[in-house]
Amino acid sequence: MIFGSVLLVLVHSVLAFTDINPVVPIIFLGIAFSLVPAAMWPAVAKIVDEKRIGTAYGIMFSIQNLGLWGIPLLAGRIVTNTPLAPNLAGEMAKDYTWTIIMFGSLGILGFIFALLLKSEDKKKKLALDKPSNQLRAE
Repeated sequence: MIFGSVLLVLVHSVLAFTDINPVVPIIFLGIAFSLVPAAMWPAVAKIVDEKRIGTAYGIMFSIQNLGLWGIPLLAGRIVTNTPLAPNLAGEMAKDYTWTIIMFGSLGILGFIFALLLKSEDKKKKLALDKPSNQLRAE
């Protein structure tokens, strides 16, 4: 999760502050989008008591879907309120820099939460970085 969050911040920084071809950063964006849930979802089974795991997954799914609903609305609001700027052809066009910065900021937020989870893992010895077939470190 830490690596995926850092990758999100780096990719969005490249997209916002450089003029390089976005093909390669978009590939890394896809990798980052794969890494974070691939680490997060299986960790629930190690953190949450077996009797409450269905509720935990339901809450996570609901929060994720609220984000999928609300974040595009926020991004659209930012784009709508951003003044036009000249593009590479000299024509006035929408400037998506602030929207991309917003997405990079969410990556920073994800990084902070990943560090908090790592800290909790060390305190409670949950062995979140170990395969699921290994028992918790006692």
